[in-house]
Amino acid sequence: MNWSPNTFLYVSANQNFPLPNNGNNPTGNIYFNGNSHSNPSNPHPTAGANIHDIYTYNYTIPGSAGCSPTSGQLTIVTGGFTYDDFCRGDVTALNDISLLNYNSAGNLNWYSDDTGSTSIPGTTQIQGGQTYYVDLGIAGCSQVFPVDIEYATPTPEVELMQDFCTQATWQAAGFSNSGDDLSKVVVCGSNLQWYSDSAGTTPITNPSSVTLADGDVYYISQEINGCESALLPVTMTENECACIENPSFQDASGNVNLEGYTFFSKNFTGGISACQGMNYLSGTPQYTNTIQQYDFNNNNVAVTYATPANIPWLAANGVNISGTSPFGCSERSIKLNDDAAGLRTGTTMVKEFVAGEVISFDFLFLMNDPANHLPREKPFVTIRLIDQQGNLVQERCINADPDNCIFNLIPAATNPNGVIPITNPVVYTDWSCIKLNTIELQGQAARVEITTGDCDLTGHWGVGYFDNFYVGDDSPGLCDSAFGYMAVNPIDQPSGNYANCSLFGGTVGVNPNCAPALAANNVTFPIEICGTYSSPIGNPNGGDAPVTDITIDVVSNGTVVYSASTFTQPSPGEFCITINQSDISNPYGEFTIEGELEFTMNCGTPYNYYVQAQSNGFKFCPVAGCPTPFPPECNAGGNPNPISYDLTSRDSDILSNIPASEQGNYEITYYDDETGALTQDPNSLIANPATYSITTTTVVYYRLDYDYGALGIAPVDDCYDVVPLEIVIGEEPNTPATVVDLETCGNGGTGEFNLEDRLSDIFSGLTQSDYTWEFL
Repeated sequence: MNWSPNTFLYVSANQNFPLPNNGNNPTGNIYFNGNSHSNPSNPHPTAGANIHDIYTYNYTIPGSAGCSPTSGQLTIVTGGFTYDDFCRGDVTALNDISLLNYNSAGNLNWYSDDTGSTSIPGTTQIQGGQTYYVDLGIAGCSQVFPVDIEYATPTPEVELMQDFCTQATWQAAGFSNSGDDLSKVVVCGSNLQWYSDSAGTTPITNPSSVTLADGDVYYISQEINGCESALLPVTMTENECACIENPSFQDASGNVNLEGYTFFSKNFTGGISACQGMNYLSGTPQYTNTIQQYDFNNNNVAVTYATPANIPWLAANGVNISGTSPFGCSERSIKLNDDAAGLRTGTTMVKEFVAGEVISFDFLFLMNDPANHLPREKPFVTIRLIDQQGNLVQERCINADPDNCIFNLIPAATNPNGVIPITNPVVYTDWSCIKLNTIELQGQAARVEITTGDCDLTGHWGVGYFDNFYVGDDSPGLCDSAFGYMAVNPIDQPSGNYANCSLFGGTVGVNPNCAPALAANNVTFPIEICGTYSSPIGNPNGGDAPVTDITIDVVSNGTVVYSASTFTQPSPGEFCITINQSDISNPYGEFTIEGELEFTMNCGTPYNYYVQAQSNGFKFCPVAGCPTPFPPECNAGGNPNPISYDLTSRDSDILSNIPASEQGNYEITYYDDETGALTQDPNSLIANPATYSITTTTVVYYRLDYDYGALGIAPVDDCYDVVPLEIVIGEEPNTPATVVDLETCGNGGTGEFNLEDRLSDIFSGLTQSDYTWEFL
């Protein structure tokens, strides 16, 4: 007996003998089983039959003496039916679904539940995403089958939770960008349509006119071949920091959009070096040519954009990798440098953003490797993170090297025309990502500079593809970087450091929901500093590189004042060190943390690879004591005379928290206004605190700072204390000369009077609560 096809057919119920069995198919029982087959020798698919699918088998029984061959067909429905031709807006009814021609007459019994207890009419209009139940009317078979209704067109690709930034958020970081609108939401799909309601009754014809607000929900669909998909709800969440414009080089329709990016390029005729700290922007002109789609033969220039088509160099050598990242919805990527020559060209892309916890992006590197060159002479990619003051925060650099575990090797590659072999190999990466920690810059302007460069000796090119920038909160699985990753955790800010009278409130003007991870103030020893890391690819099998060393430096004024010699690893991917008071010999001012991980890479010749991270660390700042009040004074009314106070007489109170031997490292200034004291406004400064004269009750403010000149350290932001002192001067009350007498009538003896009945007369024109009184 022959079966065609014979997929999922077995001689025994436990799937031990798939058909055909030793070339002969048995005529006895045959078993259909949709479970996976565990025997690797099974020549048939091992994934098992699908639920809600239809399998049709043709069988033939060979003829024998006196008997003609017999053939037939058997259809097996696994679990139920799927109707996958539904389009949004269809008016199809249950009776219109064929169900293998069982429903051709449209008179089957339909139900809304799987027990068949609630009947519904066959004229019921079907809805996408619903399941209905049907009795096929087969004699002797009262089975109720599910019928799933699915859309013929899939929903578009979009992040269901969309972060956006308002104009105010951009402006707070110094940018002039307008706020995000609905057209800035990146969606992958065809003939996209936004709606403002879940029923899809109110289409949005101009998404760019829709200003986003926190908590808004909009609905998106796509249409293919005239069939519209289901609606996807997309919720808008306002970011108070972490803003980046046009992260995927494309607009809402998938067309190239390079707004917000700046490019620079030139041939470095005087020489270009890899991974040596060279400034690639010095003297490099901005690239102002129209940026068009990359074409190896017709548009192979310094800056182009790529599409999802396979990368020509790789495809020509049997490697099919898309020109856009597979890690997100992407129709466009940017390609830096040409891959035709190698003329010492260096091309840099600059992208500004408002920093969040991290920045990440996807990349693919492709380089012609000159094996006999020095590392600094090879093609390269350099990635630099720069803060708003122009300081280098982090840097990653990689050059063409087959021994680098991130690279794959094509030993003898041909160009995309297939006719010009090159002697040297080509190395390339798969699409991967890189993640940089930016929590110390959160809420501030920052920029990333990405440079792709050729070989310094000419003749060997290097290119990079970049896609899917992200700025925002870190989360597990956000980016498992092939470069590795390191972050030093911020130190928790202790409480109760300042006296109850202190007015110090930390950084003024920073949004508390978007503040950078500032140095922890006045921490107590021992100080524990911990962090996290992920390892780069470190062996030919794609495994992690082992950590061979962790260096944590404590830096003050650019000088390393302590290096941790030991560290612990509480859990995989974590590290911690402890700093004791004896480790910091001069505990004044700010101490930053600089970390470096050393990995050993072994994909040929072993070598060390380093990943860095920074933290704003901790600082020690002045803490003032509360000044003792001056005794209250009383000034005569009418023409009061000034009373002089020596404010410096309370300096010992202000310095009471500081050992006498160290008090010379501090300075005290005096102000007549709280805001002036906090901001060091010279207009509020009291010039002669030893002879401070006033006529009425006044509050003065003592500000305690380091004497940075005496300490020999650079001034530290937000490192001071301010405490108030109220000087009370009473005035002679201007009471009435007389008040109405209290009288009573009687025949002699003793009279009783309530003297407080005349308080309203006594305090006429005065605020009674400002005074105390007694009757004599």
